[in-house]
Amino acid sequence: MVQSHHMEDFRRNAGWQCLRCRAASAAQLTLSWIDNSSGTTTFNVERKTGADGTYAWIATTGAGATSYSDPAVVLGTTYC
Repeated sequence: MVQSHHMEDFRRNAGWQCLRCRAASAAQLTLSWIDNSSGTTTFNVERKTGADGTYAWIATTGAGATSYSDPAVVLGTTYC
């Protein structure tokens, strides 16, 4: 099973919870979460730029993953 969740899904507690985002550097964000799902084999990581952007796939993690580091962020850009 592949799961893909947007920020709105985290607020509804849809398999993942406690999403955290921290700046690892000026050009990298690290996302971390608690995996409450059962039987998930991968997680798709998506992001959007600004409130009006559309979500786009950026990575797929392995089963049991609880973090992802995004090395392609731009300083001063809002990601939702």
